[in-house]
Amino acid sequence: MPETPVNKLQSYLKIAKRVADVVNQFVSHGSKLREADGQDLPTRDRVLLGLAIKAYNSFECLVRDAAAVRSEAFHHLKTLAETHMYFQWVGAKTEDGRAKLLLAYGFGEKIKLYRAIPELDPDNKVIPGVEAAFKALTAGLESEWKRFRKTKLNKIAEDTSPDMISWYNRIYKISCEPAHISDLPEHMPAPKGPISVVPIPGPSIFRSLLAFDFGLQIIFDLLRSLSEIYNDLKLDLSDLRSEFDAVRKLDPYKED
Repeated sequence: MPETPVNKLQSYLKIAKRVADVVNQFVSHGSKLREADGQDLPTRDRVLLGLAIKAYNSFECLVRDAAAVRSEAFHHLKTLAETHMYFQWVGAKTEDGRAKLLLAYGFGEKIKLYRAIPELDPDNKVIPGVEAAFKALTAGLESEWKRFRKTKLNKIAEDTSPDMISWYNRIYKISCEPAHISDLPEHMPAPKGPISVVPIPGPSIFRSLLAFDFGLQIIFDLLRSLSEIYNDLKLDLSDLRSEFDAVRKLDPYKED
């Protein structure tokens, strides 16, 4: 049977389902270790795990949209790629400094949101607590915060490693394409004939394949990093990664 885009998409979907099983095992084992430990997690660990969970939730959304052949999968790929770069940036240092700066940035964005939309906090009960958390996180890191709050994502990638620059240039940039409205022609109806809300299948399935390809690359890299950071949670992904690499090599657009 010749390889087709749909066949390759289904192969990626099977791998994604197996990845879900690995993640569930990882979480189950990690939870048991946490319960046995009983000690509070340091800020860096909580931020890293929070980023990993956020990344995986984005991946699950990517899988659903890509399986339905929706180019919106690229929006989830953008979130996944950005979150992964922050994960690697925080994880590159063993102390809490970077984790606190990133968490402070998140609180700062929440403060802006509540101030821009007062009806979200009509009794002013939320903002004081968020402001206090922000001040606690940046205490002693005032100089670092002044620099970090203006830092662009490409600089975050550059400060992490050459590999992250590659992630930024190859994956993050391309994942921003639909958000930058360059896919508008694919949604426009023909000059004549009926109007359909279903996008043109060709570009959508191509984006779905790319989303699966890049998304799975990120998830494998993320799981590898988690396994290296937390020695008690080692994962053997060799067989799954080999299967993924084999599917990646298939060319469904090759003419016989």
